Amino acid sequence: MGAAVSISQENGEVHGDNYKLIPVDLFDIQKLDDIITLAKMDPGLPIFIIAKCVLIYLDPESSCSIVGRASRTFSTAIFFLYEQIHPDDVFGQQMIRI
Repeated sequence: MGAAVSISQENGEVHGDNYKLIPVDLFDIQKLDDIITLAKMDPGLPIFIIAKCVLIYLDPESSCSIVGRASRTFSTAIFFLYEQIHPDDVFGQQMIRI
């Protein structure tokens, strides 16, 4: 039998024994800290952070703040960063116009 998973559609959260998907406003660092505490995440355990098309929308200082916060909070944090890298394709041109 698989691990139990709970899904909160109203909060956009998914919790399993070894997996937590929690939405948070990245500009609200205090809320991010609160979510980490509320989710009972052990900062001593390795964490895999997926940043899919998110840091590109932030100013460089905010992006550095978020990555720095993760490195100070967790003993081992791995970022999987997925961003647009082809500024000449259709999607890249749209991103440049924004």
